[in-house]
Amino acid sequence: MKIHLCMLKIQSAEYFLEEKNNFLNKCVLKPFSENVVTAEPSPDGNPMFLVGTNGGRVRLYLNRFEFPLVDVAGTVANPGPAIISLQWSLHRAGVFFILDENSCLHIWDLCKSDIFPLFSVPMNNALVSTIQISPHKETQFLAIGTDKGAVEIHKLTSELGQQSIEIQKKEK
Repeated sequence: MKIHLCMLKIQSAEYFLEEKNNFLNKCVLKPFSENVVTAEPSPDGNPMFLVGTNGGRVRLYLNRFEFPLVDVAGTVANPGPAIISLQWSLHRAGVFFILDENSCLHIWDLCKSDIFPLFSVPMNNALVSTIQISPHKETQFLAIGTDKGAVEIHKLTSELGQQSIEIQKKEK
């Protein structure tokens, strides 16, 4: 049965997950000293989700397990700036994008490293308030929104945003 993270409610480190039949389940996570400020379910239906904390940490959880599979400093600093937003790559397992409160974008690929992000890109020209991955199947784009209402669209390289040819053939 697929589980979808539909609502994140923080009450004594309890995260609520909803199954397709609308039965409410509770996942109790191991308490930690930092507050969770953002969460993102796996986009491919796998029973896992990422959480970002105000202390700059990112944790990968399997649903219904209290301990994280992976616990990394989301940025190059530890403790780092608070995580504002998390976005999974829709086509690359283990790839996700982190926006921290210093308007720095960190790109992780857990298949390559669980110690440091692949890239960290400071956005010096404006205060970035949000990031969003496009749902396109062939090519992915990253939208970056600023506090002044500007939106930048960036095409992701195939390393970060495209499915392999083998996966595309399997889906057809």
